Amino acid sequence: MRVVTAFCLACVCAELLVQLVEAGWARRCIKVVAGLYILTVLLRAISALPARTAQWLQPVRASASIEGVETTILTEAAKHLNEMLAAECEAQTGIPVRVETELEQTPDGIRAARAILWMPPDSPAQVQTQLVQFLQKELGTDAVTAAEEAEP
Repeated sequence: MRVVTAFCLACVCAELLVQLVEAGWARRCIKVVAGLYILTVLLRAISALPARTAQWLQPVRASASIEGVETTILTEAAKHLNEMLAAECEAQTGIPVRVETELEQTPDGIRAARAILWMPPDSPAQVQTQLVQFLQKELGTDAVTAAEEAEP
């Protein structure tokens, strides 16, 4: 806070100086004060970084690939989608289910390539059909199959 106050005072003084003396010399003073302020803030910010943060600032390794990042993003998106769809299916029917979707990247964006609805073996066929139709509508694909979850 003291640095900001000092800078503001220096700017006010520099403006007064511009009004009182030759403009070229005063402008140089303003540039010097502004430069010192920027350096001071930068040094304070760098010294405040914990050692852990300094490691994050290291350059990205060349071994990282775009394909690996895309695969990770698709996997995480599928995981969240699976959880959301399973919760919605359970809310509709009261039957705990598990959904597995496979997402793929297309020129138009990300879409569901296929999905599997895992249900308990004693689930009614009508409920199974209802949930398959729900998933087909939500995912925009006909590649939804139902399977029985193996009892543990």
